[in-house]
Amino acid sequence: MSSSVVALVVAHEATEILSDVLVAVQAQTMKPGAIYVIDCSPASDTEIAGLIGRIAPTAHRISAPRAKNISQALNRAFADKDAALNTYAWAWVLHSDSIPEPDCLNALWAHADRSRTIGAVGPKQMCSDGSHIIECGIQATSSARRADGILRGEIDQGQYDSTSDVLGVGTAGMLVSTVAWNAVGGFDTALGPFGEGLDFSRRLHLAGYRVVVAPKARIRHLRTSYIPPALLALSENTEESLDDQPATASDDASVLDLFNQPSSISVRVPRDMSFGQRRFAQLYNWAKGVRVFTLPFLALWLAFWSPARAFGRLVSGRGELFWPELRAWLALIAITPHLLLARHRAARSRIVPVKVLRELYVSGRQVRDSARRRRQAIGQDKDEDPLVTASRAQYRSRSRVAFATIMLATIALGVAFWWGRTSSVSGGAWRTLPSSWSDLWDAAWASWIPGGDGMAGPNDPLLIPFALITWPFSFAGIEPTTVIGIIAMLTGPLSCLSAWHLTGRLTQSIAVRALGSLAWAFLPPLSLAASQGRIGPALFHVLLPLAVDQWFRVLIAPEPLRIAGAQGTVELLRSERTGALARFALTSAFLVAALPSGLLAVLFALIVATATRRLPWVHALLALLPSVVLITPLYAFALTSPGGWRALLDASGGTFASTSAPSWFTVLGLGSTASSILEMSIWVAPSAFLIIGGVACSFAVMTTSTLSAHRRNRIVPLIVFTSALILASTPFASRLDAGLSGATTTTIWTGTYFSLGAVGMLVAIALSSSHVKTWDAKAPFWLKLVAFIGTIGIVAGGVLPAFTHIRALGADGDLTQTQRLTSDHVVANPNVIAAVSKQAQTSETAGRVLVLDADATFFVIDANVWRANGPSFTDSTALTRAIAYHEATAGAPSDAATADLQTLVLTLVSYPDASTVQAIGEHGIDSILVRSDSVQVQQFVQALASAPDIERVGETDAGYLWRIRPQGRTPARVTLNAKGTVASLDSGLLDARGTVENTGTNATVQLAERAHSSWKATVNGTELTPQLASNGWAQAFSGVTDGELHVWHQSWWQLPWMIASLVALGFAFLAGMPWRKRRS
Repeated sequence: MSSSVVALVVAHEATEILSDVLVAVQAQTMKPGAIYVIDCSPASDTEIAGLIGRIAPTAHRISAPRAKNISQALNRAFADKDAALNTYAWAWVLHSDSIPEPDCLNALWAHADRSRTIGAVGPKQMCSDGSHIIECGIQATSSARRADGILRGEIDQGQYDSTSDVLGVGTAGMLVSTVAWNAVGGFDTALGPFGEGLDFSRRLHLAGYRVVVAPKARIRHLRTSYIPPALLALSENTEESLDDQPATASDDASVLDLFNQPSSISVRVPRDMSFGQRRFAQLYNWAKGVRVFTLPFLALWLAFWSPARAFGRLVSGRGELFWPELRAWLALIAITPHLLLARHRAARSRIVPVKVLRELYVSGRQVRDSARRRRQAIGQDKDEDPLVTASRAQYRSRSRVAFATIMLATIALGVAFWWGRTSSVSGGAWRTLPSSWSDLWDAAWASWIPGGDGMAGPNDPLLIPFALITWPFSFAGIEPTTVIGIIAMLTGPLSCLSAWHLTGRLTQSIAVRALGSLAWAFLPPLSLAASQGRIGPALFHVLLPLAVDQWFRVLIAPEPLRIAGAQGTVELLRSERTGALARFALTSAFLVAALPSGLLAVLFALIVATATRRLPWVHALLALLPSVVLITPLYAFALTSPGGWRALLDASGGTFASTSAPSWFTVLGLGSTASSILEMSIWVAPSAFLIIGGVACSFAVMTTSTLSAHRRNRIVPLIVFTSALILASTPFASRLDAGLSGATTTTIWTGTYFSLGAVGMLVAIALSSSHVKTWDAKAPFWLKLVAFIGTIGIVAGGVLPAFTHIRALGADGDLTQTQRLTSDHVVANPNVIAAVSKQAQTSETAGRVLVLDADATFFVIDANVWRANGPSFTDSTALTRAIAYHEATAGAPSDAATADLQTLVLTLVSYPDASTVQAIGEHGIDSILVRSDSVQVQQFVQALASAPDIERVGETDAGYLWRIRPQGRTPARVTLNAKGTVASLDSGLLDARGTVENTGTNATVQLAERAHSSWKATVNGTELTPQLASNGWAQAFSGVTDGELHVWHQSWWQLPWMIASLVALGFAFLAGMPWRKRRS
């Protein structure tokens, strides 16, 4: 009966939509017994009261000022004694944006009157114009994840009219029994405008009531909680697809202009404006519905999963959801007391087991299937040309197949390339990193190079990106060297991925993208860098296309996808992420760390961007800032040190002297010789493909009117010319000496410069192919033939290096220790140093290993001091090698530390005495290693056997080993001389700390480090007096007293540089994240 139903309209402000709701309620075929408007506006606001008097004079008003949601408003209304809502059998809940159709209440009542066990009836929710369905009952998992099987734009054809019992119904248009309402305690005031219907429905089920849908009852729900009314007319999409409409290109040719953006910008409805509220509602319902013993485990899981989801949003292009994701989780934590109380109240109203809900829940698979169907429906306009829809789907399918194919190929070859070399390795230019991440972080920002006896200056700039890359893995206890080894194995696939991104911006041709990406991954500079352990140049090759891609994002719009439709060619624009300039700044900083002279290329790119008026000069300076700040110490030392300029031209990381290839092979990217001319010719096939293709495209643009008509193609000849100049310079650069590594002169590694030239050729090819009328246009036979031949050459150029490495595995197993260390390629070498030496290096003494070797005459002795498991990144830098080369060629005398060690080694193997051994110990040397395959191993064994205070350990897997124990003590990096005794202090890679006691008078601290003015030491915060040690080269401090001793090295520029670098890199990282929506 109509007199038993009361209509409750919840309103927060007086709007035209509210007027329509009140008119629709009064126009029902079944009149409600009474109409109440719950006024949630401030008490001083009389607009709603005035609207009621004009539109529905018979309606009553209940004041619920500042009720924050529909749950609070309704609970206040039912608690209002004057309203006496409990005298009605049923309450019809209406939102201020839900307009019922005339027969809505009648259809709801018809279902409600069928059974006394029905607690709530929900209508079928339609869009604002009633053209398609929004909701017909709520489907959800036990974790409150919604699974809506209704597709976007689905019209009502009666397909859901058989729906009856459901898990839940929305509160818009809900007809609820007042008895059931009171039985479960009404709505949960923590929820609204999302999730309150699901929570209320679940509690009704557990209280023994049914929740059903009346499909014939239709209500038009405008859903202003999702988007503001002002934007409502722009979209009728569901919450999952509010901003997924396909973009269409303008007919204006300026879209393709290199230096002109499209003249019009499409207006888009912001996506997921209510995401934070909906996410909180889902988490709250999840936490409220689980069993009590599961709740603590859910809290722990959310503590991990919520930040992880937020970070995933950030890096996946949905940065605008980062803070809402976190806020939803934090809001759940803040409301925990209310949650526990609400769980208690729900438990009191429950009269049936929780398992009754199992049949109503859907599975996670159903949620995923539903989301997939909705994604497939996004962008498929009912008026869209079916040919365009089919062609677009085919393009996506073929792109995925092509991408998967080339990625699998590069992954397979990368694994084959490094097969058998995943453990400890040596040879070539491979260098190990510090064993712990904290030591790597300290070394990256240090003003002291901890190699040998140390040297003042900045460390290898490559350590900074290495420290940032390996940081997440440190929490799992994975050593930095292991992480870098895995990255080295994946440089091929990563290069392919970066080139795929770059070419996707410039061309719609799948074949060009696939061949170009494959060629880039198989270029000789990358193959050689991976083979020889040059991780710096390999990282440069991987990141270069990403930097170029972001630079082009600043300059031009993406190449549209052209599809042949029934009405002609259709151009579909692709959405863009914001923050391209910041990502360019961050990527280019890493490039400059790998190649210091790359700063000139970054500067040139930004000058071009500003000269074409595409980028304000202020923005260009900000983009240049991370690179400049990061590399400033190296530039300052290199330009002020004799011969230091060579360090700016060479790549960062380790190096070794390789045999240079002929000049024309160097132009093709092969910086060192292979076994035969045939193999070398196959190696350079990918290079030849890019160079010949780039030059051919340049000539085609200059001679073909159809190509030159496109403004974007007009820069192709300029790009090719610039790239050709860079490539032509590589033979000259390869003849330039870079530095002195040990006793060997090394030359400039030209692979990085070849990569710079090759990326220009790749861009030229991609740009030239962008003129194709449609993506699936038939290519001429001759072009297919060229592509086929190019594919064979590219694949052969990629397979051959991997095959060569696999073939070398057998021979590598027979190499001696010396051959493994001096190999021209990376080889497995688990026994670089002995286990006892490793233990000494990682102990508090930070002991070092002296590695001895000699020529056949025993007149030339090679002595190397290792602080790590073999040659390390911190042993030397391009700067120290350049300075050493200059001093050697200029005939400058060795510094005191080097001369002292050379003299001591000669004395040790000829006329050893106790003072010699003690002086060697002052260099921090704990053990002496002589390779078993050394040509003078027996002479070393005889000489060291007669030396006092040296203990022979014996022959280990690494070679013959002796331990130095002058006067029975263990040598250490930092020693305390007090009361005539010497004791070691706890030392790290760069500093030392410890508690000193009973020092007496005239106590001193001595370091096994070169003396420098920036060494500092304190005891209980009081600075000690620096002085030169008695050996004439080491740093020492006097005036040591009892207390906490701290020794460290810090130049005046170190802390400001580190802060400035981290601020610049951090700002670029944050600005590069797509916090805002994608633009189109």
